[in-house]
Amino acid sequence: MIRTVSYSQISSFRQCPLKWQLQKLEGLVPPVEHPRRALGTAWHSALEAHYAAFRRNDDEGRPRNLIEAYAEVDYAIERAGVDAETAEALRWMYAGYVELYGDDADWEILAIEHEFSVPLARIGGVSYHYHGFIDLIVRERSTGNIYIVDHKSSRGKDATKAAWQRESDLDDQFSGYQAAMQLKVARKLRLPATGTIYALARTDKLKRDMVLEERFGRYRAFRSEQTLEATWDDLIATTRAMHSVRTGRMAVWSAPTPDRCGWGCDFVEPHLMARAQGRPVADAAIDYGFIRKEVAE
Repeated sequence: MIRTVSYSQISSFRQCPLKWQLQKLEGLVPPVEHPRRALGTAWHSALEAHYAAFRRNDDEGRPRNLIEAYAEVDYAIERAGVDAETAEALRWMYAGYVELYGDDADWEILAIEHEFSVPLARIGGVSYHYHGFIDLIVRERSTGNIYIVDHKSSRGKDATKAAWQRESDLDDQFSGYQAAMQLKVARKLRLPATGTIYALARTDKLKRDMVLEERFGRYRAFRSEQTLEATWDDLIATTRAMHSVRTGRMAVWSAPTPDRCGWGCDFVEPHLMARAQGRPVADAAIDYGFIRKEVAE
């Protein structure tokens, strides 16, 4: 039997095993996607269209055409189905992105939304594979270096290096992706990546004019092979804990704290309702409007 594990699952379990259980094992999803999450998803789609247009220009032996890229991105925003306010924010973000980075002439585009699935560990008769999508893989024409690029968007925090460097250092999504592509895939598919690029975009406007460097940033991270192997070991350890929950050998518990529950969790209100009423969180979530979807193995 094969099960796939994504970084989003790993991150959810590390934040709160109860959250992971409700999402992955109970199959509970909110009835409406959070607006910020919808904007982030649409931003990824916009940049996917942007670089796909450039890659098509390259393949056809033509100069990169920003007019064509704008048209593709505009269509991607329409297809995203976001509301008018979110669409306006996305177009503002994209205009600034193009103003700052232009056609990224120094980036040879090697892959867009690159999917990988790599054996991670065999636990209790189950083969776990680490699965993910890499937003962008590029080779710098000026240096020949290859980078894994991940697009990030954030509200209320500018994109200066001081604001984000520690976060990029701590975020091992990039280490896991680099380890997968550099050390764990079949040898013929291995990617000799120099490092990763944390590509940031701010989603909200201030009342004053903002310089582009406040709104966008690209921060490089370079990790040794030892760091990549340690990251891989941590992924395996987390997966073992997840397997223990699946098989009933490890119980999850309710332990809400402001730092854990104050970000990225849809279950805060149902959780508080369940605690006040003395009932299971899953039941409260259903009453709160959550939808139970079929859970894939």
